[in-house]
Amino acid sequence: MPAIKQRIEPQVCTYLDPEAYMLIVQVVLPGAEKDKICVKVKTDAILIRAESDEVDYCKYIFLSMRLKKALSKAIYENDILRITIPAQE
Repeated sequence: MPAIKQRIEPQVCTYLDPEAYMLIVQVVLPGAEKDKICVKVKTDAILIRAESDEVDYCKYIFLSMRLKKALSKAIYENDILRITIPAQE
């Protein structure tokens, strides 16, 4: 019988770097496997999905600003996913 995974909304911190006009999103994903992390950036929202052995993480973040999604970058280190996205002025 396959194990049942918990579905959890991860902890998220978002802030705007006013000098670079860059949105920074940090997501806590303990135990998530790097190759099972999916980030979809839309012009006004971000979808984050990730999996570990016991947990499925899922978070949809709506934003009140427009993003330059083609210039977004993501790095996963020490169980924290850090996404940087330039905001449109």
